Amino acid sequence: MYSSLARFFRGMNMAMGVTTLPENASPEKERKFVLAWLGILAFLLLWVVILFFWITN
Repeated sequence: MYSSLARFFRGMNMAMGVTTLPENASPEKERKFVLAWLGILAFLLLWVVILFFWITN
């Protein structure tokens, strides 16, 4: 599961021009990489929800 998500996020990093994991990264590094991306996405989603709530009230 982590390796497929890591490939997806690695592609996103390459599209944005950000340095990413090498292809031969260990499973532990892939797991940390995926969890970091999921944390970033969760934070952004929370921020957007709070922003929309604040704008509508």
